[in-house]
Amino acid sequence: MMVDPLPEVRDFQGFLFKSLEDGLEAGRKIMTERLRPCVIRLYDPPSTIRFVQKVLGIQVEGAFMVVGSDAKRTWFPWK
Repeated sequence: MMVDPLPEVRDFQGFLFKSLEDGLEAGRKIMTERLRPCVIRLYDPPSTIRFVQKVLGIQVEGAFMVVGSDAKRTWFPWK
């Protein structure tokens, strides 16, 4: 059995797309480029309105994507 060490840093970024289709295309590109985020979550437009309003307190329209990355601390100097 192989055990990977915990990442030094876990960073999350949010992206707002004009439509769910644009968000799906971005997710497809992430996966076909062999990037390995620890999380990709895409909210449909109604969920985007509820989630972003609740968490960020702003009104937006579109599809919201959260992408999480695990890395060494040197990859995220602002952390």
